[in-house]
Amino acid sequence: MDRPGGRVHAMRTREDVFKALARALVIEGFEGSGRNFRMRWPELTWMVRLESIPRTSRAGIYIGVSPDALASAGPPTRANDCPIVFVPESGRAPFGLDHWEVWQTLDTSSDLPDEARTKAVERIVQAIAERARSTTTLADLRQLATDGQVGGAVRRDARALLFGDGDLS
Repeated sequence: MDRPGGRVHAMRTREDVFKALARALVIEGFEGSGRNFRMRWPELTWMVRLESIPRTSRAGIYIGVSPDALASAGPPTRANDCPIVFVPESGRAPFGLDHWEVWQTLDTSSDLPDEARTKAVERIVQAIAERARSTTTLADLRQLATDGQVGGAVRRDARALLFGDGDLS
């Protein structure tokens, strides 16, 4: 098999899915452990938070982007606290992921076979990592916003930085 671990892992619980996502995130260059991961660039920090979705059998992925210009005290410690937060399972830009496939992959009650789920976890993490590696500067992030690829939750100061003149004083 071409997969980094060389084998398919059973994913019957959210913890199994979290472990598979965590392994894939580290393989793709994110630092961290447990449920918090980050990829740091000189002007931006990309953060990933894995969370249990209450009252469901689903695992959730939250991706935060923190421009250094908005992080005078350093980047937030959780993706959910970043000025820009994406949820890749929404199927929206900028990750190019299929909503249904992500939903099925992250829902352990779906009947997705382990091999298909393993491959889908890798595709999800690869899409996140590719976006993080291709958006490393504030200029890259502004271009992403200009192209209509920044949705989700965007704080007011981040909107000013991305779409305004960037002067936050």
